[in-house]
Formats: sequence, structure tokens, C-alpha cells
Amino acid sequence: MLKILSIISLVMCGAITLKPNAQFSFYETFSVGERIKFECSEHENREFELIIHQGNIKEPLTDLTVSYTIVHTEASKNDKFYFVLKNTSSETLKIWFLIPDVTKEITGPLGPVDEQDVVTELKNTLEHINFAQKNHIAKQSVHEKNVKSAKGTMFFFFVFEVVFNVFIALYFYNDIVNLFTNKRRKV
Repeated sequence: MLKILSIISLVMCGAITLKPNAQFSFYETFSVGERIKFECSEHENREFELIIHQGNIKEPLTDLTVSYTIVHTEASKNDKFYFVLKNTSSETLKIWFLIPDVTKEITGPLGPVDEQDVVTELKNTLEHINFAQKNHIAKQSVHEKNVKSAKGTMFFFFVFEVVFNVFIALYFYNDIVNLFTNKRRKV
């Protein structure tokens, strides 16, 4: 159960419907130095107000009127970040929002960086691919040698089968001819 809750806290996403002049607010707890990414957009590109603060709405970290935005920031202390989505229009809005796990999205020159040695991981993967390919080439070479060495044997069996089938056909032909010739003599 604890794992499920931790997974839910790593990636928080949702879609809400805001009636005219309504607001939706929620908070998420972040620790010191944790990078934060918040994405949100309105279904039909209509504008809404986004306010992000740390407990005091009069001191917002950001106050935007947007239809789509991605906000990046970093927590300076262990604190709660409050996210307020306000519908200031006279129409109902459908707003989608997402707080992804940023450690899986940070990219370096070789791909995602998530506290792993990406270069070593790439090197190990390439070495594994190289080893597998060398094994495959070695097996192909052995197979090719076996096919070349069996070429004469296969030719012998092919000729033997053709000759054997010819003899069988001649035997049946002679047997059937003898059957009819023997029946004529008896009659």
C-alpha cells in the first residue's frame, strides 16, 4: 500500500472541470533541492489563472493567465507548494494538469539522467549487443561450414532418391504389365 501511495505522489495528474468564476486548489509537498515541473492546459485553449504559492496567497511564486504552461522551479526548503487554478471566464473550462517525476525527465547528452551512470550503462548495453552479435556470427559460420561439408552428402542422397524412385516406378510398371499379360493367357 505504501508503494502505491509513493507512486501516486511521484506522478500526480488530473483533469478537472471548472465552472465560471470557480477555482480549484491543491498542494504537494516537496523536499529541499527537489526539482518541480508543473504542466497544465485548457482543453479548448481558453485562458485561466494559475497561482503557485508556498502558503501565503499574497506572496505568489507565480501568477499567470494562460491557456497552456509548463512551470519549472526548485524547492528551497521542505515545504508545501499550493497550486490554484481559477476560471475567470464566463464559460466552463476543462483543465488538465500534471506534476511528473522530474528525475526521469532530466536529460543529458546521452539521454535521461536519473542518478545513474548513463555512460557505464550504455557501455554495458553495447558490450552485451556486441557479444551477442559475435556469438550469432560464430554460429552462422559453423552452420555455413556444416552446409558446405554436407553438400556432397546431400547430392549423393538426392541422386540416390531419384534413382530409387525410377527403379520403384519401373518395378510397379513391370508388375502391372505382368499382371495384365498373365490374365490374358489364362482366359
